[in-house]
Amino acid sequence: MFPELARARKTSAEPFRRGLSNLAHKVIHSFGMTATYWQIALDVPLPGPFDYLPPIEFDPAIDPVGRRVLVPWGRSQRIGLVMAVVAHSAVAPERLRAVERLLLDLGALPPSWRARVQFASTYYQVGLGELALPAIPALLRTASAYRALKPRGGGPVERARTAWSLGCAEQESAAAAAAEAAAAAAGATPELTADQTLALQALELGAGFRVHLLYGVTGSGKTEVYLRAIDQVLRHDGTAQVLLLVPEIALTPQFVRVLRARFPAWLPAVLHS
Repeated sequence: MFPELARARKTSAEPFRRGLSNLAHKVIHSFGMTATYWQIALDVPLPGPFDYLPPIEFDPAIDPVGRRVLVPWGRSQRIGLVMAVVAHSAVAPERLRAVERLLLDLGALPPSWRARVQFASTYYQVGLGELALPAIPALLRTASAYRALKPRGGGPVERARTAWSLGCAEQESAAAAAAEAAAAAAGATPELTADQTLALQALELGAGFRVHLLYGVTGSGKTEVYLRAIDQVLRHDGTAQVLLLVPEIALTPQFVRVLRARFPAWLPAVLHS
């Protein structure tokens, strides 16, 4: 009869429920029944990491190190990154707060990544969380995306996957159109000049990592050499990836059209700096 009152009661009861669970958790830790603490990096202007109690409900078979968590911070919530699980804390258990949720929508960040972040934090004298968290996509470190137990649309990762699938479908459609255009212009590939041929042959020599500088004025045909080199790589290895840097952002649409026409079986992904 009174939906507004019911919603108010439900909202006011939620902090009480979390507080009661947190109190029970602290009592358990105080009696030594569970002797682990999670050290969590947060994007705050403090050194960190910060000690938290494990969440009330989580699968102990899952290693939390390297995974993101939703934690209380003051009167708000933040996304943090579990850097270590330790047996002792310098803070008394009754003063610690518990992690609210271990986020499992993505896998754990690998040890090599965490070691690199640790090194950079020490080298540049920056808080660990201030460096680690901004390296994660913004949507995946936004607490509001995870506050609901069942986020609408399956959470940010599921929404991103859906958007990616739709984007791939659009790209496949565009690639099919490009393939038709390429088939119509099959004989339009320009013939290489003598200098272009020599440059391409130099790129073909040897194996492994090598650095080349292709020198030429604007309009001299460097791009065609790049395209021929890309074609050789893709023909040699069907799983290969090629990174092509565009010198001017305004040229991006032009390069995308060229790539789609020249390589109709491949879907170019455009990344902006």
